[in-house]
Amino acid sequence: MSMDELKSMDYDDLRQHNHLKQRTTDRYWREIYRRNNKDQLPDTINLNHLTKKNAITTLDERLPRGGLHGNEEFRIVAGRRDSSDGDALQDHVIKYLRRRYLSNYEIITDDDGTIRIAHSKK
Repeated sequence: MSMDELKSMDYDDLRQHNHLKQRTTDRYWREIYRRNNKDQLPDTINLNHLTKKNAITTLDERLPRGGLHGNEEFRIVAGRRDSSDGDALQDHVIKYLRRRYLSNYEIITDDDGTIRIAHSKK
């Protein structure tokens, strides 16, 4: 499939192809990510409609390696905690962030499901 065909795919078809072929290719979820984030600010990462594995890969690639600088803050849109069993994407993202950043940063969850990473006020 060419990039033009991929870009012209309906969003639901794209998600279905990602579900079926996620073990063999990353091009579908990367296109989902591109569409979700094309209008976002550079400090915002929208993970909606990605699998947990794809979301963690995205965070590995997008978050700064050396940590946040100055007053820098990142916002991560990962959906609400709709799952009562603690298996929501947001829960996985928070666990990942706590492991990656330990206690150096505050991880704040807003009512709308947005997760913010900011310097601790210690």
